[in-house]
Amino acid sequence: LTILKEKGKMVNRYPGIHGLAHKDTYAQIMKLAHYIDAESFSFVPPQFNFPYDRSIFDEYHSKHPNLTYIAKPIASAEGVGILLFK
Repeated sequence: LTILKEKGKMVNRYPGIHGLAHKDTYAQIMKLAHYIDAESFSFVPPQFNFPYDRSIFDEYHSKHPNLTYIAKPIASAEGVGILLFK
């Protein structure tokens, strides 16, 4: 465990945290987990990585046209660039 001080904040860094901290990698891990054991991971909402999952998203959206979606940058945006869209 390394503790870094940056801009007056303390941040914990654990080996292998990239998979949980980066949304694109986390989405891939959750898709694999859902594929292996759908019942145990049924709480995870559908996730799409653009542009790779565009056709999958289009198909999902056509079946669920009234949902609101959240779009987030891949990493290091610190909350900047998050969008809600229908």
